[in-house]
Amino acid sequence: QPRWPLDDDSKPRITVKPRMSEQTKAQLRQSYIELAPGLKAHGLDSGQCLQVSAACVAKAAEHPDWGDPKRYLLSKSGEQVAVQHQNGRFDEVRVNEALQSSANAHLDRVQDLQQARETPAVQPERSAPVQTEPAMTR
Repeated sequence: QPRWPLDDDSKPRITVKPRMSEQTKAQLRQSYIELAPGLKAHGLDSGQCLQVSAACVAKAAEHPDWGDPKRYLLSKSGEQVAVQHQNGRFDEVRVNEALQSSANAHLDRVQDLQQARETPAVQPERSAPVQTEPAMTR
């Protein structure tokens, strides 16, 4: 089989990230719409509001069995945000912790979690138990 002269197997390959799912886009839009006015009132700019919104979407992605996010809430102090899921459970995120990572890093985490769920876990092969015959005694 002919090989391209520049195709070197020892070199790393370039990977392309999949596009953000429509579901993730909708959740990010909803969280930003619901949280940004309150966050801005507490002194955050639009970029920081996006970081916090993305962190909420990432937090919600950790619990897909709880249902999609129903609404996003900001505490009165402006120091915490919460995601209320369809089943009524809440996930909380501290604003200062959300601001420690970029919006892209939070959204990458969402994609990683989604891909992990979509990829079936490979079960290691189990060998059959070895049966030995008892040693003959005289």
